[in-house]
Amino acid sequence: MAVKRAHILQHVVFEGPGYIADWLSAHGAEVSITAWFDSSPELPALDGIDLLVCLGGPMSVHDNEKYPWLADERDFLREAIKRGVPTLGICLGAQQMSLCLGGEVNPNPVREIGWFGLSGHASKSSIPNVFDGLCALHWHSECFSLPNGAELLASSKACGVQAALLGERALALQCHLEIKPKGLEDLVAHCSDELDAGPAVQSTETLLQWPKTTYEEMHKTLTKLLSWLTTTRTAAK
Repeated sequence: MAVKRAHILQHVVFEGPGYIADWLSAHGAEVSITAWFDSSPELPALDGIDLLVCLGGPMSVHDNEKYPWLADERDFLREAIKRGVPTLGICLGAQQMSLCLGGEVNPNPVREIGWFGLSGHASKSSIPNVFDGLCALHWHSECFSLPNGAELLASSKACGVQAALLGERALALQCHLEIKPKGLEDLVAHCSDELDAGPAVQSTETLLQWPKTTYEEMHKTLTKLLSWLTTTRTAAK
């Protein structure tokens, strides 16, 4: 499947698509964005969308009174997944996907902010086995459960569900494989109040001085996942 058109659901100005934008640009994709922080955000028709990406954000999925668009987004995600539109959710986006499919989102046992390794889990699907041993950026205090029929792909010491298949073409990532150095600087600048001492919270200095090779490994991994997610799979005969 050629990615001719992608749509991004963005919740705050300082959490953008990061490396995903680079990948889409390399594929010559037309990219549209629903920016929920704008005065008049609009959702497109799903027809013709080859990839839907739902990004992260500092709000909770339960903040419906403050952010009424959260319910609209869940309806949109549910319909996209039902139609088989390749869908990727990151952090808040992954939680929104789980919730709209009948899962739950609850406080994580501890706040997880920092560079921590993943443990991969065997999958029955054809998705690449890329998670085990991968170091990724984490920034969350809530986590999502597996809806009925979902498949666990990865976990971390502090969080039981880090990656999951919620449908044949619906991939949910609690961690931030898309982050680039500038994106992390923006997160630190806007969400520094969340960097309280904790068993799974790293210091600002540690966060920002992490080796660039880790970013490269995350982006290679995300390339494989995006390619798999948007590749046409022939039904078994």
